[in-house]
Amino acid sequence: MKASASGIGSLITNGAVSGAGSFQMEQYLTGSGGATPDGVFYYVGSPIPNATAAIYGVPSNNKLWIDQEPSQDYAELTFGAIPLEVGQGYVARMGSTGTVTFNGSSFNTGNITEGNLTRTGTTETNRGYNLVGNPYPSTVSWDDASRTNLETTMWYRTHNGSTMLFDTYNTTGSVGTNNNGGGDVTGAIPPTQAFWVRVPTDGQTGSITFENADRSHGTATSIYKVDAEEGTLRINLSDGSVSDEQIILFNPSASDNYDDYDSQKFWADDVPQLYSNLNEDTLTINGLNNPLTNPTVPLGFKVPAQGVYTINASSVTFTE
Repeated sequence: MKASASGIGSLITNGAVSGAGSFQMEQYLTGSGGATPDGVFYYVGSPIPNATAAIYGVPSNNKLWIDQEPSQDYAELTFGAIPLEVGQGYVARMGSTGTVTFNGSSFNTGNITEGNLTRTGTTETNRGYNLVGNPYPSTVSWDDASRTNLETTMWYRTHNGSTMLFDTYNTTGSVGTNNNGGGDVTGAIPPTQAFWVRVPTDGQTGSITFENADRSHGTATSIYKVDAEEGTLRINLSDGSVSDEQIILFNPSASDNYDDYDSQKFWADDVPQLYSNLNEDTLTINGLNNPLTNPTVPLGFKVPAQGVYTINASSVTFTE
């Protein structure tokens, strides 16, 4: 299964595959810096059951990390023989542009559960966020997955040029941000893509289960436009190079308290940030019941440095 700068292959099998040979899937990643990688970070997962860190060129010029929710940091994988767990997400940074090849005796299929998703402590800002990987050689649906003790929101680590950002997708409101500049993100998770999930309650452990019925063939670009929106206001804060999007979503099924129509703000570094507050929660997507009972929604912003910033309502979709 080939990959290039324009897209990645996809495979869904309807039954057993027989015969001899190996199962190979490519993943195309850009890179620079040689022995000291200095390009963008990729958030990745394995489509085969026996992958190791050596697939990403560890311990040569490339770098690979695993997130550690309890300590709110990343551990670098420095030995090529370290196994890559099915369903776990990893962070890769490459010294040069090209493809890595997953080479095994089978592809992942059937029901796959990523469990032991933790929320440690009581005060850390980013507690409860866990990095999960698409385990299949095909697109898989966040909307159709079975979740336990997880929010219905997911987060992608994206980039606009060389600037790393976060994009947010809320499955209850079927709405996603477009901070990457290439299109609104959706719950259709591309092959080899990792994404963030969040355990919302201190002390709980979460899990997510994917099934073959949740799988599909996506498009080459990996980023999709959602259907026409109704009752949605999109507002952007921009420094002229990158922007951060706040979505105000009105739905008669949403409450004005925190519920599944709301999505937490996942803070990025050194970029302008726009947000709204709901009590102690800071939101990227704010789901409200009715514009008549919420005629104003206070916004806040944080900027990394003094400069000129613009706020723009990029999309307003209301009908009488």
